[in-house]
Amino acid sequence: MLDVHPPHEAVHTWRDFFIHLATITIGLLIALGMEGCVEWMHHRNLVKEVEVSLHEEIKHNSDGLVKTQEDVQKQQQVLAKDVAILKEIIRTNKQPEKDSLEIDFHVRGFDNVSWQTAQQTGALS
Repeated sequence: MLDVHPPHEAVHTWRDFFIHLATITIGLLIALGMEGCVEWMHHRNLVKEVEVSLHEEIKHNSDGLVKTQEDVQKQQQVLAKDVAILKEIIRTNKQPEKDSLEIDFHVRGFDNVSWQTAQQTGALS
């Protein structure tokens, strides 16, 4: 909080008034400049933290994407087998003896906590 104090002596001339005004103005500019520097450094540190967090999140999601692609290929194979069994049931109008339908479904999502946090804090703008 900035406090501006009145002069210790009464201002009798224009010269005294302008000296007092210049002193206050320079002091306020110095204080505001220092506060701006502190905020700028805080923002730089925040951006660095967000970058590290986002890189880790992207790496984790990338690793999970490989596993998800493998799961999708396995599910496609199972679905292809199920379609073949269903076609056989329709063609022969009876249940196959040794094959059975397999229903399996996986839903995977990506981590986005760092992204959401960065958006909410305004670190991305």
